[in-house]
Amino acid sequence: MENRESNTPSSEPDVNNEAKANKTISKIKNKTPLTIPDPSTNIVDGKMRCAFYILKKKRYCRCDPANGMTYCVEHSYLLNGKDIERKRVACPLNPKHSCYEDQLDKHVRKCNARQSNVEPYFVKDINSGELDGRKVTEVKEKVSVNTIPMEELKTFITKVEQLYTEHCPLIEEEVYFHPVLKDEAQTPLYGAPALKHIKQQASLLGHMEELGLLQDNIRFIEFGSGKGGLSHWAQLALSHCKNCNFTLVDRGAVRYKLDRMHREENQGPNFERLRMDIQDLDLSRVPSIVQHAGPLVAMSKHLCGAATDLSINCLSRIRTSPLQKEPICSTEQENHDLNQSNIDNEKNDLNSEGQEKTGDKRMDTLESLAKKPKIDGSCGVLNKSWVKGVVIALCCHHRCEWQSYVGKDFMLQHGIKERDFKILTTMTSWRTCGTRSSTTQTEKHNAEHYNHDRYGTLKPEEREEIGRKCKLLIDIGRMKHMEKLGYNVSLKAYTSTDISLENIALIAIPRNTSNS
Repeated sequence: MENRESNTPSSEPDVNNEAKANKTISKIKNKTPLTIPDPSTNIVDGKMRCAFYILKKKRYCRCDPANGMTYCVEHSYLLNGKDIERKRVACPLNPKHSCYEDQLDKHVRKCNARQSNVEPYFVKDINSGELDGRKVTEVKEKVSVNTIPMEELKTFITKVEQLYTEHCPLIEEEVYFHPVLKDEAQTPLYGAPALKHIKQQASLLGHMEELGLLQDNIRFIEFGSGKGGLSHWAQLALSHCKNCNFTLVDRGAVRYKLDRMHREENQGPNFERLRMDIQDLDLSRVPSIVQHAGPLVAMSKHLCGAATDLSINCLSRIRTSPLQKEPICSTEQENHDLNQSNIDNEKNDLNSEGQEKTGDKRMDTLESLAKKPKIDGSCGVLNKSWVKGVVIALCCHHRCEWQSYVGKDFMLQHGIKERDFKILTTMTSWRTCGTRSSTTQTEKHNAEHYNHDRYGTLKPEEREEIGRKCKLLIDIGRMKHMEKLGYNVSLKAYTSTDISLENIALIAIPRNTSNS
């Protein structure tokens, strides 16, 4: 009983809590009432700002109001239609945001949710790796070095070694440095990662210079452009040229694009961006390329896995010589406008939303997007452009896919089928996941991971060499395919391995270079 009584809470905490409550109440009663300053005083940098007062921050909103308005777009809902004549409607591409009705056409053209399938050069899966109009059915079974028996893995490694010895030439290291990046490389603010990118770009431009690809009257196409760094430096290297143009292809939207440095008239040609998956891009339908009627140069820095094969398929629809009657392509396209069906689908989707008042406006907008130059014929026969050269820095072979891979004929001729190809792509990761530095913290991890039972007696250095050979076998298949398309193809080590382990570039020049 004594213990229970001693554990009973005393009355002191209640007194303390009551005192704290009284103190808080007195603070609230004696608190100075909040005074909101006049909205006319909300001037920043000489401009009147939004009249919405943010209580939590105890200041006005600093956004610019729309023309003739007192609130910014974000807070214009406070007007409730009283002082606003312009009506806001939901975006037809993404109803989660809105825009002014009188600016709907302009908004749809630049909206991040804009669908690429309304463009004339959008052809679904045109470069996805079809044979005779029929898609290659991929095996859904997940196959890797972890899922096959050790004996099968050893047998396959022996086969890789044999094919490498028979078909893979000695890769020459040819490292260049284009002088246009000299000052950039000497910038003291850049760290080691940034300098590595600069050296790779400088070497790729050096190879293009050596091949005579940095000339006037050429349209450059950068696949997987990202920020557009390679095109940016290529344009600066051609600052004396007036008729070179650039088309950048990327399926994603990136920030801090270098295109912004080429918007003014005195900053060289404007960069054209095609926000589209290479898998669905028909170059022979791109209006700017059709109107160019001259040589094209395809380039890319680190084009990941299947994107390289998609780009090669994409280029196969363009001629390799100005005298060539038509390109060699893997599949013929039907002579009808595929984009009209996409427009019809968009209309049906809009009608189902039940927004009658803005439905007509949205349909007109989508139809206006489709009113662009279209090309009749198949495989770009009417396209007068032709490929002058291809320079692609290869990488991420583990992301290659059997359906889109262009070297299937080479692999099948040597007994490597789809299942074997998946094992091959898995083993390519050994090249870039080789020996790690041995420190106190990583020593145990290295011992457990790199000496796992699934590797048998293979040492990390041996696996790294096998991974390198697997990568080259995949690239040899690409070489054989491009040779059939009429190119002279070579693989070059364009930078040293201490800069990047992904240091191989695929370089292709049409055989009839005398016609260029």
